[in-house]
Amino acid sequence: MSFLDNLKEKYRNFILGRYLNDVRSRAQGASYSGAGTKTVISNGVTMRLATKTENLKQLVKDNAKKEIVKYLNDPEKFLDYLKKDGALIYQTKYAKAILSKIDEETGFIVGQEGVYALKLNFLLFSFGLQPFSLALTTKPMFILEDGPIDIYAFAEHYYKYLALKHKLSGLDFKSQKKFSRINKYAPNDDSIFERMPLNELLALKEATARNIEGVNFAAELTKEYKTAKKAFEKIQNEGTNI
Repeated sequence: MSFLDNLKEKYRNFILGRYLNDVRSRAQGASYSGAGTKTVISNGVTMRLATKTENLKQLVKDNAKKEIVKYLNDPEKFLDYLKKDGALIYQTKYAKAILSKIDEETGFIVGQEGVYALKLNFLLFSFGLQPFSLALTTKPMFILEDGPIDIYAFAEHYYKYLALKHKLSGLDFKSQKKFSRINKYAPNDDSIFERMPLNELLALKEATARNIEGVNFAAELTKEYKTAKKAFEKIQNEGTNI
C-alpha cells in the first residue's frame, strides 16, 4: 500500500466512524457553526445545514487542481508561486524536530496560539528561520523538510491551505490541535470522545473532514496524473521493444 493510501486509510478510520454515533445519541440542541456550515442536533438526529460548504469544497478542489497541475514537473516553481501568493514557507532539515514540539507533522499548519505559538516562534528563531518573537500567535505556514518535495504528497497540504483561505470550517487552531493531539497520543482511546462536549465533537468532525478531503485530493491527483503517466510510459517502452 502506498504512502498516500496508508494516510487516506488512517484518516478515514480515525475519528468519523468512532464518534458520530456518540454525537447523535447525546444531549439535545447542541450546535456548531463554521464558515458556510451549521450542524444542529435535535431529537437524536443530526441535521447538517450546508449553506455554502459543498460549493466551497468544490471551489477549493477545482482551484487547487487548476494551479498544482501547472507545476507537476517543477515543484520548486510551485513553492515560488505560493510564496508570491503570500504563503509563509520554511524548508529545513529540522522540520520534524520543530513540529514534534508542537504536536504537528511536516506540511501545512494553521496559525498557532498561546504556548504553542511561543514554542514555535522560539524554535524558528533558534534554527535561524525568523527573527526573535514572543508573540502569542503565529501565521499559518508550511514547514517542510529540506530538499525536493513530492508534489503529489504536498497536494494534501495545498488543499488545506486553500481551504483555510476560503474559510472552510474545521481549520481553526483549537479544532486542528485537538485533531493532531488525539491522532498522535490517543488514536485508539474512545473514552476521549465520551468526555468531550458536543460542540467540541462537532468542531472535531469538521477538522477531520478537512484532513480527509486533503488526503483524498492528493490521492485523486496521484491516480489521475502520476499513475496515468507511468502507465503511458510503460506502453511507450513496450512499444519500443516490439
